[in-house]
Amino acid sequence: MKRMLSVLLASAMILSFSACGGNGDSTTENSKGTSDSTSATSGNTEQTTTSQTVTPTVDFDEENIVLSFAAISDTQHKYSGIDTLSKFKNALKQLDDLALENSDGLDAVLFVGDLVQNAQTSQVKEFKTAYEEIFSPSNVPLIFSLGNHDVNCNAGYTYENLNMESFYSIFGESYRSYEKETSDLSIGCTHTIVKGYHFLCINPIDAEYIGTDAGGVRYSEAAKKWLDETLAKITTEYPNQYVFVNTHPMLYGTTYGSTLLTGNHRWYTKDLTSIVEKYPQVITFGGHTHFPINDERSIMQDKFTSIGCGSVTYMAIENGFSNVNGTVPSDASEVSSGHLLEVDANGNIRVTRMNFTDNSQYKTAWTLYAPKADGSHLKSYTAERANSNKAPQMNGNISVTSSVIGGSTVGSVTFDAGTDDDFVHHYVIKVTNTANGSVVKELKHLTDFYLYSDPADMSASYSIALGSLQSGNEYKVEVIAVDSWGAQSNSLTTTVQVSDSGTAELPDAIVDIDFNEDGTATDKKGNSTFELVGGASIGVKEFKHNGATKSLAAINVTSSGQSGTLTIDKYTSETISNLYNGASGFTFEAFYISRDTDGTDKGTAGILCSTEFGGLGIATTSYGTPGFCTYTTEKKSYKYTYAKSKASETELTHVVTTAIVYEDTLYTAIYVNGELAGSEESAGKLWLEDTRYLPYANQLSVGNDIGPNGFPMKDFSCVDIKIYDVALNANQVSTAYDNACDLLK
Repeated sequence: MKRMLSVLLASAMILSFSACGGNGDSTTENSKGTSDSTSATSGNTEQTTTSQTVTPTVDFDEENIVLSFAAISDTQHKYSGIDTLSKFKNALKQLDDLALENSDGLDAVLFVGDLVQNAQTSQVKEFKTAYEEIFSPSNVPLIFSLGNHDVNCNAGYTYENLNMESFYSIFGESYRSYEKETSDLSIGCTHTIVKGYHFLCINPIDAEYIGTDAGGVRYSEAAKKWLDETLAKITTEYPNQYVFVNTHPMLYGTTYGSTLLTGNHRWYTKDLTSIVEKYPQVITFGGHTHFPINDERSIMQDKFTSIGCGSVTYMAIENGFSNVNGTVPSDASEVSSGHLLEVDANGNIRVTRMNFTDNSQYKTAWTLYAPKADGSHLKSYTAERANSNKAPQMNGNISVTSSVIGGSTVGSVTFDAGTDDDFVHHYVIKVTNTANGSVVKELKHLTDFYLYSDPADMSASYSIALGSLQSGNEYKVEVIAVDSWGAQSNSLTTTVQVSDSGTAELPDAIVDIDFNEDGTATDKKGNSTFELVGGASIGVKEFKHNGATKSLAAINVTSSGQSGTLTIDKYTSETISNLYNGASGFTFEAFYISRDTDGTDKGTAGILCSTEFGGLGIATTSYGTPGFCTYTTEKKSYKYTYAKSKASETELTHVVTTAIVYEDTLYTAIYVNGELAGSEESAGKLWLEDTRYLPYANQLSVGNDIGPNGFPMKDFSCVDIKIYDVALNANQVSTAYDNACDLLK
């Protein structure tokens, strides 16, 4: 009933507006029916033009909202590994809840293409069911264009030749909210009127999504003619009212993401600009690129207004960042976003950017003032905003560390985040050989700005891998912060001397387990907890190593199924990747003995191990040979870094394993009793994201493998365990071994 009353009231208002020529701001119209020149800026009640005339501007009136609609894009239902429909329904519910705070809820949902992933009827039906769980299409119409995933564009992921008529046939008659007389589904064009406002959807030629032509996606001549004629008619009748144009590709050179070039996919169009630029009342809505909408370039005004709609399912970014594989960051699925647009009785629009992931709003809303004949409503969000933008600043700490991994010296830089009047978009890191001035490395590192509604929540510091550095050389490392508009900060600089062998001084461990004579285990660093499993015990036994004998407290396993579980409380299952795939790498250290002497191939048994459909760990392999097991993203399979010979069955063995990721390559090394015993390079990084592994991701089993499958020891003791958040070099490993030997003195 509430929605019905709203429709009746709005209808009465629309009749009133039609009588006076549209939804223009009556307080700014002169006696000839045209508005005086203004330079509108959100939040100001008076604006001064270059001719020094002052014209009152009515701010957005949230007490008199006449239309509320969602503008969202790219659910891509059935996208691999993501619960797309839950994200979709979550977005719709949050949009409606926010709209209900100031009006009667959503009046329409504008969807900017890629409803489904594979152009399959079954997927469209599931999308329909999800929509109807939140809205009745008769009350809240779904106004949509199609994307490249909704049609057969010969890209390999489409399976049925669906088009606009196909979608409406699957959806049913209640979805046909468009005007029958002025729409033409045969050319992919619909015209829908909601509360007196006009929504136009136009679709390109399916096959034009594929190709390397810089002209971008193309539209049929019939569709372009329809758009031009329909806009001409609407804007003549309603010159002071916005018209909403919905099409999947962005118009080239408008909003953030509208110049993207990758491979043989076309991401923008140049085919519609000459049409829409004739109509300053137009707001175009684009999707396709999934670019984050908390970047202020996601709205742009020139001869018309353009808005990028982000993505409900996952975000993407431009090419060229060292920490992004292509255009999709590893945490892209954590981003779900879209817009709520509210139109007031004066024809002004408030655009609220919504972060559906945590039910928050990105920064402040954008305000679009009602269209005016002189185009002054197009002055708030132009590219000229870059001219008043302030450059970021770099004023914090910076340091460089290096680690020797299997003979290669790999460096990383750690620095405090820069500051900006909005946010730092990325960092440029340059490494120069000070001896000859040659630049040996220059990379761009994307910040995490896209994850947060409030820029203050961004990371306070960064550690970034620098790759291989030549031993014996001195390097200058410079870090420059760059904001959204391309403004660069001052350079934060340090130098580092890469020694021939690396420092022997050990960094602080983040986990250092002491086994106590009273049967307990404690972490001297306070970052982990230890629990006994299956009857394992902690007690004193006599141990030998390198000619020395001493009684030491240890965890002792006497039969299969006994073990200890080490939980790294400093990290959660979701954040453990910050350790295992961090720029500085990490190190495991264990001082253990496996006494299994049956003389056969023992297979795998866990020393300090967490492999369960992903993960990593130190384990004994064939005939008791220690190895470092890693499950990598590239191959989705386990790979061992083996030692050259088996461990002793009569005395303790000291094993250190190191790992570091650089440029999508995982470098691993294993040291036995202080000496390098093996090293490997594997494409990708550590795979930690399988849902079956996540419950155990921040745990390690001592004397077994984590999870239900297990690699149990039969007769095993361990006297010392340490974990470092840096990959130790060979000299540091030697120091760690000397410290272990001191335990027997």
